[in-house]
Amino acid sequence: FYSGIGSASKNGVLIKGGKFIEAVSKANTVAFDKTGTLTKGELAVANVKLLGKMSKDEVLAIAASAEEYSSHPSALAIKRDAEKLHKGSLTDHKEIAGKGVSAQYNGKAILCGNKKLFNDNNLKSGIIYLSVDGKIVGEIETSDEIREDTKETLNKLKALGIEHIVMLTGDGEIAAKKIADECGLNEFKHSLMPEEKASTVKELQKDGKVIFVGDGINDAPVLAAADCGFAMGLGSDAAIESADAVLTNGTLAKLPTAIKISRSAMKTVRFNIAFALALKAIVLILAAFGYAPMWIAVI
Repeated sequence: FYSGIGSASKNGVLIKGGKFIEAVSKANTVAFDKTGTLTKGELAVANVKLLGKMSKDEVLAIAASAEEYSSHPSALAIKRDAEKLHKGSLTDHKEIAGKGVSAQYNGKAILCGNKKLFNDNNLKSGIIYLSVDGKIVGEIETSDEIREDTKETLNKLKALGIEHIVMLTGDGEIAAKKIADECGLNEFKHSLMPEEKASTVKELQKDGKVIFVGDGINDAPVLAAADCGFAMGLGSDAAIESADAVLTNGTLAKLPTAIKISRSAMKTVRFNIAFALALKAIVLILAAFGYAPMWIAVI
């Protein structure tokens, strides 16, 4: 086990204990987060759809102000795009976990977030959107790109005999399907809250051991729930703390290597146990017929 942990660390994978080597070696399902894991996580504003009298700059400026304290990739993309715009001061910021932000702007109620936030408030719209006093004034579409090593990693996992590869994401169905298609995945679950990701992993565990790979603070519960949770080395501190293993170089390329090393370590463990038990059995049999003196038994 120590040799396996040492070998993995030399190859850019920090595994936090021997029991996780065993879990990785037996895993038949690998579940991935989307943003920042299968994709680069560097979202950019692709399109702004105006649904009211506000201009594009006004919509972006208010949305950026609403997302001032958020570290979500979509929020960071909006803030980068509105960096040079004049932003008004918002008050009464309230973060709604996994959904978005509410605030006050010049005495008007602001909502900025995802579909679930707006469904809760009887509003319908697109991926990221902004409302003022209960009326949607704009939809902001962001886009992401898959990592260069994602497809190759997924192909290697399939070659290693991993039966199920699934993507779990909080993003909507359209955005999730787009990335799943690009990655060649035919199984994905979308619009999941952090606790729903954890419960989904528990369902997958009914069919065997599950590895989960994620990077965000929202992935902490599901990383802890998996048989072995892998955090991306460049992810959030909370994710790294909750994880059982860390891909220290922040890429997926070393995940198949970690599985190979774990399987090799477990093969050696099984051989050592079998060899020790067989040797003991031989000595016991020899002793029963009077052919095993004390020094052989001691050795």
